[in-house]
Amino acid sequence: MPIGGVTIVRIHEKDTDTEEFINIARVSKAACNKHNVPILIIDRVDVVLAIGVHGIHIGQTGMFVSQAQALLPKDSIIGVSCNNVQHVKQAIEDDVDYIDIGAVWGTQTKKPTNPIIGVRGIGEMLETLKGSSIKSIEIDRKPLIYPLSKPTGGIKASNLLGTLFGTVSSTGHALDGIAVVSEILASQNPKDATQKLVKIFSGSRPEHGRILDGVQNFTNHIRKTRLLVHQITNNVVATQSANITLVLGTSPVMATGPEEMEDLERITGTLLINIGTLMVASVGGMRKAGYYTNAFRKPHVFDPLGVGPARRKFV
Repeated sequence: MPIGGVTIVRIHEKDTDTEEFINIARVSKAACNKHNVPILIIDRVDVVLAIGVHGIHIGQTGMFVSQAQALLPKDSIIGVSCNNVQHVKQAIEDDVDYIDIGAVWGTQTKKPTNPIIGVRGIGEMLETLKGSSIKSIEIDRKPLIYPLSKPTGGIKASNLLGTLFGTVSSTGHALDGIAVVSEILASQNPKDATQKLVKIFSGSRPEHGRILDGVQNFTNHIRKTRLLVHQITNNVVATQSANITLVLGTSPVMATGPEEMEDLERITGTLLINIGTLMVASVGGMRKAGYYTNAFRKPHVFDPLGVGPARRKFV
């Protein structure tokens, strides 16, 4: 694997003269060849043929895939951008090698030409790939190589893990990769930035067996440590929360008095606050419990409710 961890590079020079574009691509190819990293050119099949790179990426406003397949060598990599299910279906019909799914996040660098699909919008598109061998990657709004002067929106180390876990599908399909721009190119240390992204991506895809083993180990740990779990919940779920806690092998404490919280949080293992429709009488205990849980460095879960059934109970 290359030093930083990038496994493919895409080059896009939208406003560059052809000669300059070819020179940029040729220098990039020489650098990538040293690390056996393939290069794709976005939309410009003439540049692909001029310097003999590994393939082309085609946007929705680019040439037809069939035209690229006719012009390029048989072993060329061909990818396309997809922003909706219909795009994915067309990519399957065209028998491409991979698809970009996005954009997931917005950016201030480039005016969007398609709707931002968001994290949850990816699942339906992944499900459409069922039965095909096409790989899928999640993209920043911009191509992988693009001149930038400052960090912009898109896929970052700060949102990558949540994004990957949110891109679920009923068919079990997951993203095969990510395409990132500013998080790498705007970094003072691109290698470190890339390695961080690779680590997050690799760690987000445990095998099925490892997930089951992890759940079992976690359950065994809970039962062994016999945690005391402090719960301040609404009346609707109080009984269920207590029963589930007992079934898991831990003990619930349901105290709500503010004057008890300092002593309680010293001995409890964790805190759950489920406010439901917030009652004024509960606020003092919740605040004190949260304060002392933080003070004693204990883990806690806060389950809020934004809107109650009555105007006076809007939180």
